[in-house]
Amino acid sequence: MANIDEVLKIHVPIWHDDHWFLLVIDMLAKQLLYLDSARSAKQRDSHVLQIKKVALFLEEIVLDESWYACKRHERPTISEFKLVEPEVNQQEVGT
Repeated sequence: MANIDEVLKIHVPIWHDDHWFLLVIDMLAKQLLYLDSARSAKQRDSHVLQIKKVALFLEEIVLDESWYACKRHERPTISEFKLVEPEVNQQEVGT
């Protein structure tokens, strides 16, 4: 596993509500990218909640010094990264 201060992006597939979506954590841009090819307005809030839970979990993990090559590196506050929802091609319902 790479040191967290050398990682550019973390890809986290998430299964929730019988549906897969992808969270990409962009460490340089300080963004949480929510990618969903079957986006649903009624599931969005619960998906965003799951994204926040993952961000908080990772933030807690990377508090440990052993994740860093440079011990003086600033610890990322992943939970405060901006949530971005880029447009992605959408699946047809039922596919």
